[in-house]
Amino acid sequence: MISKPQHIHPIALVFFLYDSLKQLVFPALIIFFGIVNAENEKWLIIFSVLLISFIIIKTFLGYFMFTYQRRIL
Repeated sequence: MISKPQHIHPIALVFFLYDSLKQLVFPALIIFFGIVNAENEKWLIIFSVLLISFIIIKTFLGYFMFTYQRRIL
């Protein structure tokens, strides 16, 4: 018999956020320096807002989609 699907503890959001930041740090730096060299602050602000939004959405979706089940003997 298998138990109902359960979510992990909410503190896992911190670990999911850390993982997302770790995966996006190099692409973000490359794009960031490309925008800074273009000397256009508007694109830098837009990029920053989009990147932060993407990271937050990805973190919450990862948390809510991740479930586990225990096998009950």
